[in-house]
Amino acid sequence: MEINGYKIEPNADLRGADLSGANLSYANLSGADLRHAYLSGANLRGADLRDANLRGANLSRANLFDCTGNSQEIITIQTVQYNIVYTNEVIQIDCEQHPISEWWDFTDRQIRSMDPGRSLKWWKTWKPILRSIIDAPPD
Repeated sequence: MEINGYKIEPNADLRGADLSGANLSYANLSGADLRHAYLSGANLRGADLRDANLRGANLSRANLFDCTGNSQEIITIQTVQYNIVYTNEVIQIDCEQHPISEWWDFTDRQIRSMDPGRSLKWWKTWKPILRSIIDAPPD
């Protein structure tokens, strides 16, 4: 697959590539070198980023729904009910992506409105778990 003149494949050298707004949904980018790549607004839905080097990459407004992160810049946690993907700036839970600080401040009513009937009970259980994981110092 080629996007914006860049060959998109496992282990691809995409250092500094401008992939802003690119549709990379379900792309296999495992092991790709994406250092300092511009991925702002890119659709990374379902993309495989395991072992990708994303140091310095711009991930602002990227769709991270169901992507598999590299466990450094993009971390993926799978639960029975929702998949969680987070960076140092945002958390994406299912199709809802918000800045981390907003997640911690959402009211019960706001959480309930995201997925009526399922989300509030799940959030009350997972919020403290997620907070402790995200706030933990890196290894």
